Amino acid sequence: MGYDHPQALVFRNTERLTAAALESRIADAAGPALVSAAAPPLMLSPAAQRAQQSGGAWSDLFRRNGWAARAPWLAWLLAVEAIALLAFPLTWWLLRPLPDRGILLAKAAGLLLAAWAAWMLVSSGAMPYSLGAIALGMAAVALPSAAVVWRQWRQMLAWLRHHLPLVVTAEALFLLAFFAFLLIRAANPDLWHPWRGGEKPMELAYFTAVTRSSLMPPYDPWFSGGYLNYYYWGYFILSLPARLTGIPPATAFNLAVPLLFALTATGAGSLAYNLAAAARVRRTSGGDDGNDKGSSSLVDSDSLQRPRRPARWQAIWQSAHRRWLPGTAGIVGVGGALMTAVAGNLDGAVQLFQTAASRMQGMTASLSSFDFWRSSRAIPALEEFQPSALTPWLERRHWVEEGYHITEFPYFTFLFADLHAHMMAIPFALLALTLALALLTGTGTAATGYGYGWRSPRLWATAALLGLAVGSLWAINSWDYPAYALLMVGIIGAAAWLMPGSGRARLLTAIGLAALALAVSYGAFLPWHQTTETFGTGIEPTRWRTPLLNYLLIHALPLLGATALLGATLPAAARPLWLRIRQRTALPAFHQWLLLGAAGGVLLAIYAAAAGYGTASLLMLMLTLTAWALGAALSGSEYPARRSDVMALGMLALALGIGIGVDFVRVEGDIGRMNTLFKYYLVAWLLLAGAGAYCFWRGWTAVPSDRYG
Repeated sequence: MGYDHPQALVFRNTERLTAAALESRIADAAGPALVSAAAPPLMLSPAAQRAQQSGGAWSDLFRRNGWAARAPWLAWLLAVEAIALLAFPLTWWLLRPLPDRGILLAKAAGLLLAAWAAWMLVSSGAMPYSLGAIALGMAAVALPSAAVVWRQWRQMLAWLRHHLPLVVTAEALFLLAFFAFLLIRAANPDLWHPWRGGEKPMELAYFTAVTRSSLMPPYDPWFSGGYLNYYYWGYFILSLPARLTGIPPATAFNLAVPLLFALTATGAGSLAYNLAAAARVRRTSGGDDGNDKGSSSLVDSDSLQRPRRPARWQAIWQSAHRRWLPGTAGIVGVGGALMTAVAGNLDGAVQLFQTAASRMQGMTASLSSFDFWRSSRAIPALEEFQPSALTPWLERRHWVEEGYHITEFPYFTFLFADLHAHMMAIPFALLALTLALALLTGTGTAATGYGYGWRSPRLWATAALLGLAVGSLWAINSWDYPAYALLMVGIIGAAAWLMPGSGRARLLTAIGLAALALAVSYGAFLPWHQTTETFGTGIEPTRWRTPLLNYLLIHALPLLGATALLGATLPAAARPLWLRIRQRTALPAFHQWLLLGAAGGVLLAIYAAAAGYGTASLLMLMLTLTAWALGAALSGSEYPARRSDVMALGMLALALGIGIGVDFVRVEGDIGRMNTLFKYYLVAWLLLAGAGAYCFWRGWTAVPSDRYG
């Protein structure tokens, strides 16, 4: 009946009333608003009901015989690889600023674009959801890719030959992650366990409804005659390979989880790899000429000095060694994949330590008693915070409510295998982050970057695709949209700031790009917004705070990386200010604002600590330092890691802001603050872990030559 167990009433029809009489009495009690409505809310029209019922028998859509039924994993994998192959030329052209040219993003981007094109055809009423709609959706991806191949096939083949180890490694990472979780799901494929199954019965019903529907929005499997009032778009994306292969939803469910895990691992790997690789290169004056002729604009710093030519066998060995052994950026990429998709909070380490300590004391302790569930509840049940004179925003009340918390992290989410909205959103959130990095990396002067000016088609196309990726999060898991939309606007502003040109031109470019991305993020999913009723959209003060030790138990590892990043960037950021103070010269206006903002952050942290918000106080101090480093990176002179630092610091700032925010506000009507903390702590995990491997590397390799002039 729901998490908060509302009262359920069951009525007996003692008067033996007919259905019409019952409807009449209910309508009279509901009032004139419902009676006079042109159509009942959230109900399918008669025409839509007929279309749903005539969409074909189950056996017409899903086949229990044939090679796909005998090897569903292979059919599923081939369908995903086909969509990725169609999308790769487009991502290769569009994401030229990224060192990997989008090779790790082609699958997620291809699924997103093909699903959106097919969904728009169905939602507009142009055609029913069928193989024909999916084929047209795939054609919408294939046509621009074909244009890229037609014009630049030589350059693309040359890039693939030169980056063959990267291509092989990227595919190997995807397949390794996919088959690892395929084996896990094969060991426990049950979707119907009454209490250990989580919410799988609900999710399978939703997935089946979306995959089976002829129209969008899909029918509601729990309410006869109604349509699904839910963020169902993640299920629609996964329905594409299911409909292409004819795999029944119950089987496709257990194939979707490995796919999402593999997309998460490769998405996080792409983000970390590109952050590190972009920071290690010298930028040449390739410019954005639109045809990729001439030398690449990214040159690995290790290749700038070439040794004299050795003997032939030595040359062959050294060439193979350089090409196939993972470089620094590759190691960072694998680290990013592990930190995001595999690493967990420290509760698992605590349990192992407790088991080892018990054995050393001669007590009986077994690894079989390891409690996976406990790690997802790393914050215990807490009584609400009692207000004081320092918390006037909290009203005193005469009852005390206990708050429960969910602290899932991606690996637990995939291991528990609920095909829920927060799981399906993870790969596309990582896609949005990497697209934002591409937008940021593609700006600069002709001597320091690609020279993307406001006329560059890649710039506006990347902003539009970024808007589509962020907008999809609203329809996949609406909780994610505000955070990623805020980060999107911030990164667009930073990208415009780093572009050449006058201040007015950069401001107009920032406004134009932000307006385009926001308009696409909403307008591209307008049919979903028009048919969805949203409840509980306000915010209100929360009465629960995260204890500091529990926060560190959850986020200690990525926060250690954040500390390494701040240790690498803050000394250079503070050096100009320190020199001016020592020389007793006037401070520029920017440094005055930095000092004022830092003083304000420290005062807020002191106030929060006095009011009893210890965790928020610590995070405010870290946020103040992060904002200082970010402002210095944006205002200073060019250096190799500048754009990677700006991206990582921006992600860190948002994650810290989320940690502060959930201690002060919750979504209106939440159960305590359970879902608010659950959803936004997961966003913070992606932001911290996605940049975590780069942060560790950046701190390890920090050199005195890094300067913010």
